[in-house]
Amino acid sequence: MNGKFSPILVAGSAIVAILSIVWIMRMPFPTDVTRLATKLITIETAHIATLAPHQHASRDAVSDPGHHEEVFSTDFIVQEDFSITDVAFDILNAPQAIVHHAALVSYSCGDSACTTRVSRELFRYGQDTMHYSHGVFPVGYMVPLHKGEHLLLSLAVHNPAAPLGTGSTYHDIFGRIELQENSVRARGALPVKFVHLFAEDECNRNSRDEIATFTVPAHARHYVYAGCGAKIHASTTFPSAGTIVHMGAHLHGWQGGKEVIVEKNGKPFKIFSTAVSPDDAHRYDTPYTQVPVHVAAGDTLSVKAVYDNPHDVPLRGAMGMFGFYITQE
Repeated sequence: MNGKFSPILVAGSAIVAILSIVWIMRMPFPTDVTRLATKLITIETAHIATLAPHQHASRDAVSDPGHHEEVFSTDFIVQEDFSITDVAFDILNAPQAIVHHAALVSYSCGDSACTTRVSRELFRYGQDTMHYSHGVFPVGYMVPLHKGEHLLLSLAVHNPAAPLGTGSTYHDIFGRIELQENSVRARGALPVKFVHLFAEDECNRNSRDEIATFTVPAHARHYVYAGCGAKIHASTTFPSAGTIVHMGAHLHGWQGGKEVIVEKNGKPFKIFSTAVSPDDAHRYDTPYTQVPVHVAAGDTLSVKAVYDNPHDVPLRGAMGMFGFYITQE
């Protein structure tokens, strides 16, 4: 994407945001010796001194004042070419359940003064993807970084009062991501890129904070949403054949989110259902898959989200995201 770089877009749910929903999508570390890395990049966000519980009396959303707090890392410049084979994202001094979204974005300068920047999203996380926020790419694949690229880590935290959240106050909160290159697995590995799709309401957007969100009507059951407007972020058509090596999804289970439906050429392809975590009653977990999937040139993937809203008022700020890593032939 060309143009001036906006930190708001990074922290929010824009194309070059964050979390990667999902947002989205990390793989459990193996336990054998291949976990050992030969190179390591560590990036941390700024710290949040105190995060008190946030009330949800009006069913507020990400665009409302006081809903969340967000912080960023300082600019990190890659010093040499680097192949990401392993990644680990953590929130420190607070539970995973308060992660609203986080993202690592790479950008390069389009001119000597860096007034224009070309950006790409590398990783995205959400509350429901934190259960696999430590991961490794399948053998034979990696995410490339190039010398001189800039990296920026963003973190948005949301601490709802009980019973939605713990009701606790947290101190000195920050995010940390570790990028590892295992020289053995990086040798000959094919590069993959992250693609991020989301259903959003472009027709009724009032602010940048509402990017990648939509509203669920009151008293809705099994409400299926595919987007409104151009829907340019809700689908992608592949210009050439490729292999998807990892995919996952993000939605707000705590707001009534049920599942993300992915279609291939208009037919069901994959459904990601979310559920309360067995490890944390205040967190939802949405599964992922690492089964390789071949796509042909001209194939189209599109995304829909399914929500319930039993309340008397509309539910704002709902999200339905799908993210995947692909290597193209």
